[in-house]
Amino acid sequence: MTHPGNGLPTSAYRALGLVCNPFTPWAPDKGDTIGLALSTRAASSRLISALLAASAEERSRPVWVDKTAEASTFLSVLALAEVLEVLTEDTSYGVMPTYVQLQSMKGGRVRGALGAVAEKVAGSRVDLTLAAWTREALAEPDTALAEWAPLASADLGALLDLLRDDPAKASEEIYGVLKPEREGVRQDLEMLMRVSAARQERQEQEPEAADEDDGEEDLTDPAGEIFATPLAIPDAEDEPEGPHRVGGPHGPEAVDVAAYVVAYTKEHLSPVVARGIRVYVAQGTSAMSQDLKVTKAPRKTLGALARFACARYDKVALIWDRFDIWPMMEPDMRVKITTSLAETRWALADHGVMAILSRPGEAPELEEQFAAAGRVDWDMPHLSDVEPRGSAYHDAVVRHWLASAALDGARVWTTDDEPFATLAKERAGSIEEFCAAAAAAVDSAAARGDGAFADEDLAAGLAAAAAAEG
Repeated sequence: MTHPGNGLPTSAYRALGLVCNPFTPWAPDKGDTIGLALSTRAASSRLISALLAASAEERSRPVWVDKTAEASTFLSVLALAEVLEVLTEDTSYGVMPTYVQLQSMKGGRVRGALGAVAEKVAGSRVDLTLAAWTREALAEPDTALAEWAPLASADLGALLDLLRDDPAKASEEIYGVLKPEREGVRQDLEMLMRVSAARQERQEQEPEAADEDDGEEDLTDPAGEIFATPLAIPDAEDEPEGPHRVGGPHGPEAVDVAAYVVAYTKEHLSPVVARGIRVYVAQGTSAMSQDLKVTKAPRKTLGALARFACARYDKVALIWDRFDIWPMMEPDMRVKITTSLAETRWALADHGVMAILSRPGEAPELEEQFAAAGRVDWDMPHLSDVEPRGSAYHDAVVRHWLASAALDGARVWTTDDEPFATLAKERAGSIEEFCAAAAAAVDSAAARGDGAFADEDLAAGLAAAAAAEG
């Protein structure tokens, strides 16, 4: 994805050791002042950088975010919203963000996280995730499966290329058009939600880890197939008429590919995820998001969903929030939740990273449990000095913005470095003037891609500032 306003891919900034351009707001059309927008950007960048660093580890270390007293609740909400929006819209970061509030645990301490991940997987272009998973299943096929037989003599090369080069088209040809509700579901959406709630209530809320060895599927569920059954004859938009081949005239039949992938998923990943794929084909993403929550083994299904998502992403990030209710909980409940969060982390295995957002001292038991977590401070120093429009250049704030945008372990650029040192002298009339120049300089260096700043970047910054004046 390109950065708003300049056409550069966000990955271009990584050569400079930056998460993003620290002087360009994520959403320039929101109308925030440059001081507020870039302070929010700095806070969100610190968490994104920490998540990327944790994601690079074989066994992801959790991330602890201190929502400091200096940053009001409103500002923390702005930063959190930006993190979720950036990572959702810009998949080049490779992290699927999933927001989970602590109170969701009232439906089950692991099931709360499972429900959030199920909805995120189904609601975040699951057609592209399915395409990536399908490519995995076909690239190294399980030839022992009976469902492989119809594919054995087909030419899969063109289909594999299509799955790589145009995953949306490939997914549509195999599984149908990406839709929240397919034909017949929209009229019964309220019933869908009621049935989903009833099916979830049948499941044990807090199964022991040892009990999950019996498997994920509830074979006694009387409504086990209700979402996997089409509610109407698919229209032409959902499904092409009659059998059709994918990947060219010698490619396999689409229905055979779908059947094989479902069987492969059931055998190698999860029967619940396999059923979820069938539900997507039959009724769409809304039903899929609900069906994925129905499991006897929430830990197993959570781990399987994270693995499924990682066919497309590097990691799934569980971002836990709203620990303001922690002090009101009974001590034994705090212990159970602390244990469950640790279990959730291990359930994600190599496919997830966990972040906890809390004010200092708000949840001491959790702080002790996650003492080894990477730390992020969501402070916004001197915000009042730069928030009003036309505020004067503030060196400490600019240094903070530059440091916040640095990738973990990368060089931290400062206003002592060029081109920022010269821009601070020549274009420091206001914070807006400096940021316009600095943003252009960073873009110039990122576009060149050599990981350094040069005289031409300073020239680009000065020219941008001059153009803004004119």
